[in-house]
Formats: sequence, structure tokens, C-alpha cells
Amino acid sequence: MVTQDRRRLLFLSKYDITGASSRYRFYQFQSHFETAGWDCTFSPLFDTAYLEGRYKQGRGRFGDIARAFGRRLGALPHARRFDMVILEAELIPYLPHGLERVLMCAVPHYVVDYDDAIFHNYDRHGRRSLRALLHDKIDGVMHGAQAVIAGNGYLAERAHKAGARRVEIIPTVLDADRYVPRGSIQGAPPVIGWIGSPSTAVFLNQVAKPLARIAKSHGAQVTLIGSGPVTLQDVTPRIVSWNAQSEAAQIAAFDIGIMPLPDTPWARGKCGFKLLQYMAAGVPTVASPVGANCEIVVPQTGILAETPQDWYAAFVDLIEAPQDAHRKGLAGRKRLLEHYVTQAAARHWISLLDDLYRFNNR
Repeated sequence: MVTQDRRRLLFLSKYDITGASSRYRFYQFQSHFETAGWDCTFSPLFDTAYLEGRYKQGRGRFGDIARAFGRRLGALPHARRFDMVILEAELIPYLPHGLERVLMCAVPHYVVDYDDAIFHNYDRHGRRSLRALLHDKIDGVMHGAQAVIAGNGYLAERAHKAGARRVEIIPTVLDADRYVPRGSIQGAPPVIGWIGSPSTAVFLNQVAKPLARIAKSHGAQVTLIGSGPVTLQDVTPRIVSWNAQSEAAQIAAFDIGIMPLPDTPWARGKCGFKLLQYMAAGVPTVASPVGANCEIVVPQTGILAETPQDWYAAFVDLIEAPQDAHRKGLAGRKRLLEHYVTQAAARHWISLLDDLYRFNNR
């Protein structure tokens, strides 16, 4: 590992540290990178004000978006001062690849990271004109990168098809030390929980009927963290605002953690992060058999459920067999420590960056 000289690493992230994708794909590794000899500079596209406006209004405010684009354009002239640039997904959303490629001339060496199937925002866009203009934009970004980091196999497959020179799979991971697993089986009433953002809360409608049914038959309560206002048929959820300091304790109060997803191309690109949060807290999981969920959830740690009947049966099994549910939760924590922790992902990142640095300076 090359550590004798300090090297400079620029992150062109999508969000600042308040944005979950950027926080867990980049910011949480800062201390590991710096210990390995990489001095980190973060230049986010969108700031906290943009995220707050988006969550409150359902979309970003024009002024926040304009300032974001200005920040990104202002950061590019300084990119050549760095030994390596890490780009999150794309330089500027909805900017055609021809223009983005011109701007990227200021970035001689870059690695691009994906934890979502963002390419489907373009090649499956509802407007034909945008599909025609942007359908291959992300393929172009992948093709031009020294390496593509993919959060799961579905994203890696797209990178290979785009002709990426090097593709590495690094799943989204977390710091397990932040989560204290439950030491005993929870009492009544059972709590079925979900954590996410308003943009993904719409998927809860898929399980509204089994949630209502289990609430009626077993007195289960539903807790949603970070969803914003949600209306579910025949069930009234307890809605909790997301808070970085309290989220681990809030998740540990769940008896079951859920992740419903539709089987769509976009959903297949999801990296299953909320499942990892449940597992870190020792909570058994129920999830749709879509994308990375199928890699993360195994019978020892949770249940994959497809139909409403499957979901209800999974809830019944876990609620009526609390000892088995507790064992699944502990097994989930063990699986997380073996495969999805920050330290392992950081080693993968640093090995890649050191390898590219040696190649660029040989």
C-alpha cells in the first residue's frame, strides 16, 4: 500500500453529509482514506437546503438547484490539483453527455460510483425526447472512467455493457459499532418498522393490506422513520422524523424490519441498505425478492416475500415464534459483520485507489 506520500482525493459527491447515499458511499470512509495517505476534499453538488426543500415540497427549489450547478461548475477548474477524483453518478443531472464530457476534460483521472440504477432515469424516462437525448449518458460516464464502483451486480452488469475499463463491486456498508443489537425479545405489541425517505415511502403501498391485516389479527404497530406524511389503507402508522443520532436506537425498537420493492428495472439497482440497518440492530427482516435483497436476505436472517399473502404469513411466523425471530436477528447481525461493514469496504476502496495511483504515476 502506498502511504509514504500524502495524495489528494476530491469527492464530487451528489449531496453533502446529510444525504444518505453520499454519507454511506463516501463520507463514512474519510478517516480510513486519510489514515492510508489520502487527504480528502468533498465538493457536493446539492446541499442541506436543497434536501430540506425537496423533502418538504417533493422536489428541489429552483434557487437551490441553480446554486448547486454553480457550485459544481466552480469546483471543476480545481480538479487538476488532485491525484484522483471520485464522482458520484454524474457531473450534472440531465446534462447531455457531450457537454458533460467537455466539462470532464478538467478531470484527468476519475472513478465513478453508483448505488442506484440512475441510468434508468434517462433510458426509461417518460418523455421520448429526453430518452432520445440522454439514454446513453450514464454509459458514456462509465466508459470514460478509470474504474466504475457498483453497489451490486445489476449495476456492475450495466457498467460492463457500457465498456467500462474496470468494474468493482463494493456494496453499501455501515459502521456496525453504531448499532447495539437487542439483548432480549421485545414485548407486546409487536412493532413492524421501516426506515427510508419520502421518495421511497411510496413502496409501502405494496404491503398496506398485509400490514393492516397483521395489525388487526395480532395488534401489530407500524413505525415509519423518515417517510414524511404517509397514508396507508386501514392502518395508521407511527411516523418518526429521521435523526442521525437516534436512528440506531429507533431501529433497535423494531421487532421486524421491512423493505418492500416493486420488481422494476430501477428497483433492481437498489442496494438494500435499510436491510443492513435492521441486521446491524439484530432485527429480523422481511423483504421483496428484488435486486440486492436476494443477496442480502438468507433464510437464517429473514424472509423474502412476494405476494400480500407471503408478507402476511411472514409477519405471522415471526410474531408467533419470537425465539426463532430473535435467532434470525442475531444471525443477521453476524452476517452483516462478515460481509457488510465499513472496514472491509474501506480496504477495497484503498486498494483500488492505490493501484490506480501507481498506474497513473508509473
